[in-house]
Amino acid sequence: MAKDPAVLFYTKDWLEGTVDMFPEEKGVYIDLLCYQHQKGFLPKDTRRLARITGLSEEAFQKVWNQIKSKFVGIDILSASLSDSLSEWKSSADHLSIRDGLVNIRMLKETISRKKVNSKKSIQAYVTNWFRYDKEGKRIEKITKQKILKAVDYPKLLKENAGKKEVYHHLHQLAKRDAKQSQYANGDVNANVIVSINENGSENEFVIDSPFDRITYENFVDRLCRYFSQNGSSRQGKVISFLEDLKKKGCLAEFRSQSEAYMNYKTFSGEKIHGWQGYTTGWEASDWTQKLQQYLEGEKPKKTFSTNR
Repeated sequence: MAKDPAVLFYTKDWLEGTVDMFPEEKGVYIDLLCYQHQKGFLPKDTRRLARITGLSEEAFQKVWNQIKSKFVGIDILSASLSDSLSEWKSSADHLSIRDGLVNIRMLKETISRKKVNSKKSIQAYVTNWFRYDKEGKRIEKITKQKILKAVDYPKLLKENAGKKEVYHHLHQLAKRDAKQSQYANGDVNANVIVSINENGSENEFVIDSPFDRITYENFVDRLCRYFSQNGSSRQGKVISFLEDLKKKGCLAEFRSQSEAYMNYKTFSGEKIHGWQGYTTGWEASDWTQKLQQYLEGEKPKKTFSTNR
């Protein structure tokens, strides 16, 4: 991926944060921030820093004494940083980038923009697959909507997926939907569910009923484990609840929301609801939207607080 040519620049924050600086200090400061944005970090060697700014070592040292508090050493970054910064530090440690400096605000903005751009890139690949790919162009509108809802954005973002990986993911989703449609139309040879494992290959599960087909990928088992609904009695109540949703035509939406809910709670570390509280108010919040907002760095509004 090409180097990002830009970063958000908050003019009010800049003016307030540099109000007590002289012009030469502001000039050196902005040069160093730009260098960090492009290179990822700054060297600790003041000779090299002076060279970056085009000043003599003596002149640079005088300025540096006034602005060096704006930067911290990578080797002393706190372990209590946010997940995104901790992930960056782990990557830096892996690349042996320890003897360097960073401005925390610039680092946060760079990571945030990268995440947003990555999600936009994946969304663009998804759109282009339906427009230009030989298989994608043949997909009917109703099937397209089902595939779009099934796209695993958290997984693709985590893997930093490119065009090849996104197209492969969509191909697998289309293939799985085709087999399920064959079964729904009475094709006994399609009596399987296709799921995609972490390596991108397929697993097939024999199914015994239409209900088992809808709850593919062991959704019931994962739901029971997540909400601690273990034991035959509790699992039976979960299945009865899902069967009622199926009769109401809400099962697909519930599964989609539940997948997003579990991912959101896992990523955010927020306390999960009890089974009764979740099933009572699951429609009160759009967990798919909350998950997207979290991944994009936005703070979602709290609209569902039942916890029983």
